[in-house]
Amino acid sequence: MKNIGSMFKSLVSPTEAMREVDENPSPWAPFWFVVLFALVVFLLTFSLNKVEIIRQATERVKDLPPEQREAAMKTLRPGIMMLYGFLGVIVTVPLKMLIQAVIFQRFLPLVGGEAPFSKVLTAVTFANFISTLGNLVKVPVMLLSKTAEVHFDLSLLLGNPETKGYLYRLFTQIDFFTIWSLIVLGIGLSVTGKVERNKAYQVTFGLWLLYILLIPLLPFRR
Repeated sequence: MKNIGSMFKSLVSPTEAMREVDENPSPWAPFWFVVLFALVVFLLTFSLNKVEIIRQATERVKDLPPEQREAAMKTLRPGIMMLYGFLGVIVTVPLKMLIQAVIFQRFLPLVGGEAPFSKVLTAVTFANFISTLGNLVKVPVMLLSKTAEVHFDLSLLLGNPETKGYLYRLFTQIDFFTIWSLIVLGIGLSVTGKVERNKAYQVTFGLWLLYILLIPLLPFRR
């Protein structure tokens, strides 16, 4: 299980962990560990909050035209929603990490760095482990607050606006675990790509900033 220990080490000593990755890149054990971890977090979240999750989903479809609402309501059953969520995690989590690794590897030469795909993918996997850990931390808060919608992001500064516009959707992208993961990823790109850390941060934070500015504009995020 190469590099799984390094992944946990990246939580407290990211530079040392990334040096281990640089010396012995082996992304697939931590890669599938993160997928499994994300799946466990989803199942735990859904199992503990399925009533509230279904209630919120029902609220979102109530304004649809009758035919669309009827079709949507047929999918709002615990078993079906869990199956869709399960398949969603299995497909989207590994695909997301692979796409991120391709993008960061392509942009690294722009700041004078270069790293093989295996090393970049390992760094990306470590960053996604931190993001998934953030989702796990939300679970006890969900239980205490009795809501499936828990935020540790800047949207807390806006309270609970009736209209969740662009600024609200933008602020939901900025949270402690995301920043932490980007710092670890930047360190990983710096160590494995043999580039100054501030230049690696230009890649990680620059691409993330572009993402969070554009993603709230997409129709499915409204």
